[in-house]
Amino acid sequence: MGERGEGYAEGCALTMLRRVAWLVFALCFWAPIGVAYASPNPSVTAPPPPGENQFLGPSGFERTINALQNSGEQVAARALKTGNKLLRAMLIIAIAWFGLQVMLGVEAASFEAAVGGFVSKIFIWGLIAWLMKDYAQLTNAITGGFTWLATDLTGGNTSATKVMQTAGYLLPGIHLLHMGLVTFESIKKLPWITGSIWKGTFGTNILASLVTMIFVLGISGLLFLAALLYIGIAILSILLVSVAVAIGPIFIPFFMLEFTSFLFNGWFRFLLVAGAWRLVGGVIMSIIEHFMALVSLSGGSDSILFVTSTKPLSYSVSLFAAVGDVLVVAVFVFLMLEIPKIASQLVNGAPNLSMREMGGFTKGLGGKKGE
Repeated sequence: MGERGEGYAEGCALTMLRRVAWLVFALCFWAPIGVAYASPNPSVTAPPPPGENQFLGPSGFERTINALQNSGEQVAARALKTGNKLLRAMLIIAIAWFGLQVMLGVEAASFEAAVGGFVSKIFIWGLIAWLMKDYAQLTNAITGGFTWLATDLTGGNTSATKVMQTAGYLLPGIHLLHMGLVTFESIKKLPWITGSIWKGTFGTNILASLVTMIFVLGISGLLFLAALLYIGIAILSILLVSVAVAIGPIFIPFFMLEFTSFLFNGWFRFLLVAGAWRLVGGVIMSIIEHFMALVSLSGGSDSILFVTSTKPLSYSVSLFAAVGDVLVVAVFVFLMLEIPKIASQLVNGAPNLSMREMGGFTKGLGGKKGE
């Protein structure tokens, strides 16, 4: 029995160390990023510029994010009362369990292990009570920290205008357009009318211009979809973080008892995955932006055209370049759709992006349904 008591005491000590490590990790993760974003962003809290709607325009995206964060914190303030009651109930359970062990008359070694386990629970309870007391600052560290990281990693590109500008590059790697949204000006520059209407190349040039316009509008539509997906995922990410913050006071007390700690672990993992959504989305969008900025050259939408003859002037479409544009932009959209999965695998490990999923995505773009 003595050896069993010593083993139980060692197990309690290891359990206590694991729990303390969890809390230290949480504090180290939340505190620095929360301090870095403790002061409100003036671009978010300041009144909207004249002529700009509260949730539209260059600063509207940040205002939407800020509104979602405030909503989660307000709900968390109401849930904090229930969380404090639950924390007190956990303390009563721990005291009752310790008293039950004493009443049963455990042996000396087991009694020492029981006392050690009880002391560790009291210590954990004190840490949790301290976190719950300053839960408003903790939530500011969580929500503000994820926002600060996403903004910092993407170079501050969080506004809807900047996202759309990024999406407007439209693969300048092969010079479809140059650093701007698709406009009718680029389509007007196409060789719709070149030479005399009686020339044989007149109809050919119009056909080439029409095909080019279709590719330009198709690619612009795909990148517009990618930008909308990024914005939607960023908003959904903050919404999920706000949900986690709101229910945090109810799940954090479960960390105190070993047989209920899985509830806290699940809540904490959910919080990390939700925050990683926006981080991954911002990083992917930033990589795309930097790639396009590095390889972009001026050319305009007529860059997928080539001249077949100069007398008379005749144009033809480079289908190889145009289809390449479509494929690369489709990959961008696919990556945006995969952000939730990438974020989850980033937290849980084991990245897995299969070509089968890519094939299913292309079938979806083509309007085909799987058998």
